[in-house]
Amino acid sequence: MTDWNLPPKGGHMDLPDGIYLQNMSIAEIKERVKKNDLIIIPCGSTENHGPAACIGEDTFLVTRMAELVAQKTGCTVAQPIWYGSHS
Repeated sequence: MTDWNLPPKGGHMDLPDGIYLQNMSIAEIKERVKKNDLIIIPCGSTENHGPAACIGEDTFLVTRMAELVAQKTGCTVAQPIWYGSHS
């Protein structure tokens, strides 16, 4: 597990590097799913984590983990689903 670096540094959500579904054309998607047809949909709650942490922390973490899995396996990552609330 030491090769995984969780969560990875940097992010890929806005980069045209073939990891995220939303950054690819239909032609690029068709080529990518020929190699690996799995698509990860990261899900994380939006909730209060106290005064020192942002409310999207859970979604940020699972999204970065999904990016790392995609880099290692060739699968694709869809946009994250943010859900929940906390007063």
